[in-house]
Amino acid sequence: MRNTEIDYDAKEFFETRFRKYGKHSLKGVGNSGFSELRNYIQYRKARRIFFKMVKDLNLKEDAKILEIGYGSGFYTKVINSLGFKNYMGVDIVDVFKESLESEFPQYKFMQMDTCAKKIDFKECDLIFMIDVTQHMVNDKRFAFCLKNNVLKNLSKNGFFIATDELEDKVYSFYEVSRTIEFYEKALGMKLIYKPIKFRDKFIFSFGQIAYLQDKL
Repeated sequence: MRNTEIDYDAKEFFETRFRKYGKHSLKGVGNSGFSELRNYIQYRKARRIFFKMVKDLNLKEDAKILEIGYGSGFYTKVINSLGFKNYMGVDIVDVFKESLESEFPQYKFMQMDTCAKKIDFKECDLIFMIDVTQHMVNDKRFAFCLKNNVLKNLSKNGFFIATDELEDKVYSFYEVSRTIEFYEKALGMKLIYKPIKFRDKFIFSFGQIAYLQDKL
């Protein structure tokens, strides 16, 4: 079992990284070792997968949506393209907050460490964390986020989408991986969308109800 007490200053780390690459580069939120073109190709495919997964949920336009770790706003744009009106994005840093508020004045953006503080955005129809969970390296703090900011904000029939490499492994001081069993135990929810290859990870979805069993 890995050491669950490890941690790092995620706020400082991502502030430095995001400022280095800027909003219009995918290296900050993607793989900094890849070229812009390679990152773009990966994200273009990821966008299609995420778009379809959310569309399959058949949510109404006024659905309440929470994104934990909005980064540069890549998936905020996907949510907007799907026509959703009630969205809030939360991130540990506020590097892109002002520009995203200007671009999407109808949406709410907040700076917060979701592994330490509670979000008050109850009865969400969808909560998602894309390319985020692996950077929450301390299991206890990550469990705090899942319990207080996912489960307590999710509506009775809501959905949770996340990504992970789905291994029990420590890759570096700022990246770890957990198994699907970890999520099942922590969430106590049903897997409604089997893990699908998604860039260098997998994307999967949990729900309180299982009407998407045909997706399994």
